[in-house]
Amino acid sequence: MLSFEEKQLVSNALTMWIATQGSPRSMLTGAISDLRFANALPEGAPVLLITKTVDLCVQDAWNSTPPWLEKLFIGLNLIQNEPSIAALWHVVSQRKPPPAGVVLAGSILNGSTPFVNRTNFRKRLNTLVDPVVGKQRPILVIGGATKTGKSYSARYIDHFANRSSGVTQYPLAPFNPEQGEATGPEEIATDFVSMMGRSLDTRPLPTTNKDRYGVELAQWVFNQAAQSGGQHWFILDNFRGDKLRPDTRNFLKALTSLVVAGRYPDFCRLILIDVDPTLLGADTGKVDNEDVKVCKLTDIDVVVAELNQLLPSVAASTLRRFIVDNLPVNQPKMPELNLRLRLLLLAMTRLSGILPAGADAETILLEMLLDLPPDGTATDELRTRLTTLEESVEAL
Repeated sequence: MLSFEEKQLVSNALTMWIATQGSPRSMLTGAISDLRFANALPEGAPVLLITKTVDLCVQDAWNSTPPWLEKLFIGLNLIQNEPSIAALWHVVSQRKPPPAGVVLAGSILNGSTPFVNRTNFRKRLNTLVDPVVGKQRPILVIGGATKTGKSYSARYIDHFANRSSGVTQYPLAPFNPEQGEATGPEEIATDFVSMMGRSLDTRPLPTTNKDRYGVELAQWVFNQAAQSGGQHWFILDNFRGDKLRPDTRNFLKALTSLVVAGRYPDFCRLILIDVDPTLLGADTGKVDNEDVKVCKLTDIDVVVAELNQLLPSVAASTLRRFIVDNLPVNQPKMPELNLRLRLLLLAMTRLSGILPAGADAETILLEMLLDLPPDGTATDELRTRLTTLEESVEAL
């Protein structure tokens, strides 16, 4: 229902809203007014309430009428008071539920995000979540060549976790080497525990023994997860390079060593995306590896078939040509492929809700996509064209 970025937008809006509320949990449950939601929303700190509310709305997706997300926006007056939420809901409300049986196997995630092939990766997550098999190898390492989509894996992890009962994910922002000195073990551990909605008062006090302090912080993170119940996925992205502090390296090694120890594998999983392999402190037998490859053009036919369901009158060959014609090869291929798929998905989703019966959907689609700027403004330009078209159709 919502892409990774759209979830962030909703979370930001709720963060601004919750700051003015005396009893945010009652307001949230009152807005959605569904006993299933009320029973699933835990008590806790604002950050936990926001995270769980967004996740529950995404999980319920189109199962309720009206959707929980719509009730949330209306009940909290976010559509009326927040232009970004009004614009978001205008787009999301035009999306259609995925066909039965392809929620996790499909190439279009949440009706908003293309994710082509990666069959082995999907299987690895099914293994990771398994309470018996997963705890034997509770670490998943995602690697591969530059620009193959390693960090993009987080989009599917988010999609998968939202649809896996009892799984809560904690994705840290990718490590930024320019902020390496400010990214220490205490900051990372605190971010993880804050996302859990647990008290920070139990955080270990710093000691002069940096190695020991890293271990204590790692134990603190995993102990908080174990006390919360369920399965907790901790996600680290791009932690590598000479800007990584030595004490941060030691902390990450402690995380990989401890997640396989004692009862922690019953509750915790560690996903390392493009992380320095020397940071692994666990036996290789406890680690699963996913090597991301550049997708093949034969994979495109699968996503074309899914896109075609949005506008069946558009020829599949037309969609395929837009995606693959003059596509770069090797590393530059994946970012360009992703952009083309996103543009096509955006255009087809909006047009499916705009065009009247009998309209020449293929011609109009190609007009919307014609000569879009080659830089980062292509998506904005396409949105402008679609909005102009929608206004002209409504005026008829």
